[in-house]
Amino acid sequence: MGQNKHNYMLWFLHWLVSESDFYEEIQLNFMIQGHTKFSCDRHFGLAKIQYKKEETVEDFATIVEIIKSSSKNNVVVPIRDPIANKAIVSVFNWKAFLANRYNRCDSTMKIFNSHYFSFKKGNDKIEYRAYFDGDVNFANLVKKKRNLWASLSLCSVKI
Repeated sequence: MGQNKHNYMLWFLHWLVSESDFYEEIQLNFMIQGHTKFSCDRHFGLAKIQYKKEETVEDFATIVEIIKSSSKNNVVVPIRDPIANKAIVSVFNWKAFLANRYNRCDSTMKIFNSHYFSFKKGNDKIEYRAYFDGDVNFANLVKKKRNLWASLSLCSVKI
């Protein structure tokens, strides 16, 4: 899937509304192909090229360097601990956590060409449409309900 319409993004957004108390509903909308020429997209593209050149990316410091080195205009402002004055980022293994809870999308779901997504609390199905006024489709990606907080591995990366 292109843009951020990949399994992990859809799984994460569904998890935010269904398992956490952060949101009741999330709407995710993508621009139609050919209408995405913004300067920020160029910078993301340059960072992506630099990212692909790296053999391994295992920590936050490497990500910061990739973004810094991808363009002279890219500026990285890491979140800082105000007391220690150090960048601290909590890193979760979301892929492993969510893969235990969700099934992968397949080509029959028509998600690959969709631009509008909706995630609602209490609904195991993801609503998606190719266009704003297009036909509504639903995908149930949930394997089975269970509390998976215990399987979420956490590590803190300090730079």
